[in-house]
Amino acid sequence: MHEDNMRAVVFTADTEDGLLDGLGNIPGYVLSRVRDANRHPLMLTSHSGAEIYLRHAPGSTSAATSNILPQDHEAEARPFEKDEATKLSQAAGGVEGLRATLEYSNNDRAKLTK
Repeated sequence: MHEDNMRAVVFTADTEDGLLDGLGNIPGYVLSRVRDANRHPLMLTSHSGAEIYLRHAPGSTSAATSNILPQDHEAEARPFEKDEATKLSQAAGGVEGLRATLEYSNNDRAKLTK
């Protein structure tokens, strides 16, 4: 998928522990650490099998999606109702202490301004 079609989710919390606890409590997802990963040390795996890699710096109270597989390798953008980033942000919305913001793709923004 072209990067102009990629959506992202940004997570924030009051503390790093709160962030990691919140990510680990998103319904339908399992949080794991990626071995030997510098920029993308965390991964959420959905029950449907999507692998969502997260950028997170030690000590930081935020994280953001970087790669969503296999979705990022598809030729066309998914509609919102089938988009993994959209599903993740909705699932995270009910987790206490965790804030999740869906960032629209460049192409989403262009459509909204027409």
